This record gives sequence, structure tokens and C-alpha cells, in this order.
Amino acid sequence: MNPPKLQSLLADQIQNFINLRRLSGTDYHSQAQLLGYFDRFLVEGQMVEPRITRKLVECYLENLSHLAPHTRFNRFSVVKQLCQYLARDDPLGYVPDSLRSIPSRGVHQPYIYSNSELHTLMTAAFRLPPENSLRPYTYRTLLGLLYSTGIRIGEASALNLEHFYNEEQLLHIAEGKFRKARWVALSDSTCQAL
Repeated sequence: MNPPKLQSLLADQIQNFINLRRLSGTDYHSQAQLLGYFDRFLVEGQMVEPRITRKLVECYLENLSHLAPHTRFNRFSVVKQLCQYLARDDPLGYVPDSLRSIPSRGVHQPYIYSNSELHTLMTAAFRLPPENSLRPYTYRTLLGLLYSTGIRIGEASALNLEHFYNEEQLLHIAEGKFRKARWVALSDSTCQAL
């Protein structure tokens, strides 16, 4: 997905900031997307002053109040970085303080399936249509792999045969969360299933 076209009074400055971040070797795609949302806010708010002010930042934070705390924090952090960049050339430029804390709506508790629930899921996966296809085996193996290793579904779907080291009983996750690679130890039964 391409970042939105910037249209506010600060569009050129925002684009220069994005370009600078990318020149430093950062994959700035998601942050550019967040700055696109800020740019759209500036356009919809009919920004008239060619600089970011305290009132503008406060209005933006108020506009984000319907979002989850983590999402608000991410959007605010990128705007704060932009403000720091702009303030280098504008002595009247406003740089907001960091957010002290964002109240959470509660921590999401993971659900851990019992052995009987896993057995029921694996049995249901093995009965998937069409008959005599690889689909039931694929889903049964996928469910077992997710359960026994704890890897994420995106990590599992990106696996290839070259990531499986049977003799060492290891699985190489080439690009996990935050694009980090890691090794995952496998049990005997998981290696046999794979």
C-alpha cells in the first residue's frame, strides 16, 4: 500500500523528513503512513499557520482519542519526531513533551488451548474437504506447529523447507516480529510431523 499523497501546508517539509529518514537506512514505510494521517488531519482542519503549534498537537491528540492507546502513542511519537526535525530550522517551532503514559484498556490475555481442545481442532482440520487433498494434512500440521512452537501465524506461513533443520531439530524464522531472525527448537514429535 502506497503512502497517501501529502497535501497540507507542511507537505514538502513532511516529505523531506520522510526522505531523510529513508536515507539513513530506515524502512520508514509505516511511519510515512502515520505522517500521511497527520497530513490529512492538517488538511481537514484547514491549517492556516505554516508551523506546528501546541494547540494543533493538542487537537490532533484529541482527534486520536477513539483509537487504542498503543496506536495513539505510535501516531503521536512520529509527529513528535517530525516536530523535532522542523524545530531545527524554526526557533518558534513547537516540540511536544513525551506522553507520560497512556492508560490501557486492559492487557489482552492469550488463550491457551487444552490438550483436548487441541485434539478437537486437529481432528476437525483432518476432516476438511476436499477428500484426498493436501488441505487436511496442511492445516493439521500448521495447528500442531503453532501449538508446539508458539510461533506467529505470519511466521509459519512464511516458512519454506530450507528453514527446517531436521537433524538439528531446529526451525529458522528468517523474519519474525520487528524483522528479527531467530531459531526455534523443535520437539521429536514436531520434527516427525514436519
